[in-house]
Amino acid sequence: MPAYVGRDIDGRVDDAVRAGGFVLLSGESTARKTRLAYESVRRVLPDRRLVAPVPRESVRAMVETVTDRRHCVVWLDQVRIAARGRARG
Repeated sequence: MPAYVGRDIDGRVDDAVRAGGFVLLSGESTARKTRLAYESVRRVLPDRRLVAPVPRESVRAMVETVTDRRHCVVWLDQVRIAARGRARG
């Protein structure tokens, strides 16, 4: 993986991740939002388990997986694609 080049927004994203709850990054498809989120989680929550559902997996299955675990990060990359897949299923 190429070295990460920091951005002006890194601190704000780190603060949001540190605060917990739902953090949503939106922007153009080439804005490198996924890398920004990954680097923030790596910096701020390095000991947390990452749970990333497969797009075809139901949201219910993901919730059941994380309900039994504490201290995890639920990674929903490409939410629109996952939601579309869920609607078809």
